[in-house]
Amino acid sequence: MFRFTSGRYTVSVSSDQSEPSFERYKQEAKLVESFGEDIDGDLFCWIAVAEGMRLPFLFTTYRYTYDAEEGFHSGIVLLPEHHRVFIGVGEQLVAYKLDTPERLWEEQAYGGFWWWEYHHHYVIMAAELKVAVWTKDGQPLWSLPTEPPWDYTLDDELMHLTVMGQQSSIILKSGKIVSLE
Repeated sequence: MFRFTSGRYTVSVSSDQSEPSFERYKQEAKLVESFGEDIDGDLFCWIAVAEGMRLPFLFTTYRYTYDAEEGFHSGIVLLPEHHRVFIGVGEQLVAYKLDTPERLWEEQAYGGFWWWEYHHHYVIMAAELKVAVWTKDGQPLWSLPTEPPWDYTLDDELMHLTVMGQQSSIILKSGKIVSLE
């Protein structure tokens, strides 16, 4: 198991269902959700969120096919000051409000999730075929389809996006393209 703490929240992550805490966490959590149960993938992980080192109040499981050998890594953005967590595993994207707890939204990252990034007041998600931006509170702002190879850099309130050699600058707050190069 891997654990990290930020603010008042502790996140535990594991791929081991035989770990003693797996069943206990699953039984004790206020909110328990499973994703990808219909997927034939042999990869599995679980994520639990607790206040400090108490028993978790949020417990999620994921079955998926995309793995690190293919360039895909699971990822979490925890924003303790806003009581939000964003999770990406395989093609699954989920955001939770932690002080309630409740799911804010669920989306698919077709082609596979790459990473999260927190920049100023924005949560940015990169996937094989999409880039998307949310507010720090989990409200969707915009998304754009992409096609590899693609990448971006951030400059204050702008995203400079390059998709298959084509460059554009996008206002993070609105998704409006302000220049094409």
